[in-house]
Amino acid sequence: MNSVTINFKASAEDKKRLEIFAETIGISISSLLNSFIKKTIQEQRIPFNIGINEEQNLRNIRNKKFNRTMQELAKDAKELRKMFGYSDDDEFKAMEDAIRFRKTGKI
Repeated sequence: MNSVTINFKASAEDKKRLEIFAETIGISISSLLNSFIKKTIQEQRIPFNIGINEEQNLRNIRNKKFNRTMQELAKDAKELRKMFGYSDDDEFKAMEDAIRFRKTGKI
């Protein structure tokens, strides 16, 4: 791999804070910026959701898990509506039954 040098301007304060962050996670600024470049190319977007803010990361994980669970429950509810002939107006009852079924195995 041929390497090139990329120069850009940043404030002295930002550079110092980046050095502290990189040192905290145990990598060099060069490795950090290379990771950013590779991730940006790979995902074809600016990957700003990377960070050391554990609370936000946990919240994101919980939200993804919650959304996945709700999608699964909606799928289960749809199946129950078909199985038991619930009308579209009974969607809430079907969702309740899907939750009850996941908890107890019974409807």
